[in-house]
Amino acid sequence: MIAPITSLTWKPNHTGIHGEHRLLGACLNGSIVRWRESREGAIEHIKLNKDQRYHAIDYANDGRRFCVAGSQPYIEIYDEERNKRLQ
Repeated sequence: MIAPITSLTWKPNHTGIHGEHRLLGACLNGSIVRWRESREGAIEHIKLNKDQRYHAIDYANDGRRFCVAGSQPYIEIYDEERNKRLQ
């Protein structure tokens, strides 16, 4: 289910390669969605931490990690390719 977006971030593209553009969004319902240019604009839902409702999101400058914050009193940092929590 798609809900209103509370936060958006473009993935920095340092390679200049077509198809590398990605957009992440944190939704009002606490979920995370991702749009990838190479997937013809398809939106996918990302499952990260079932105990957290995300409301803010941003990429690191190198585009390899993103951080999220929400209903829990901490910030989570994830590897962008694997959606694996780093901290």
